[in-house]
Amino acid sequence: MPQISLEEFERRKQRAIAFHARGRTHYVLHFGLLRFGLPWAVVMGVLGYFGSAGGYPPLVPAAVPRLLAWLLFLLPFGALAGVGWGLWMWPTFDRNVRKLSAPPEPPAV
Repeated sequence: MPQISLEEFERRKQRAIAFHARGRTHYVLHFGLLRFGLPWAVVMGVLGYFGSAGGYPPLVPAAVPRLLAWLLFLLPFGALAGVGWGLWMWPTFDRNVRKLSAPPEPPAV
């Protein structure tokens, strides 16, 4: 595992603390929806397009091009997955940032 400099560690620490200060909703929207749910929906839409061999997703009008139809069909599932992932990971992020920002404990004698 590569070692990082003390300056880089402090920069990452301050960034995590600042991100934590914005709250749970911002964390869920940023990491859940934007960084997990949306890419998941796009990848699954493209895989559905190429893997379905001419298949068309349900609940989408037939006038929509097939690739766009797969993306539109999977977008709500990506949003739900992203929100779920963000809500699931928030307690871990919260605990880690609280440990990171707490003053160091004195050594036991």
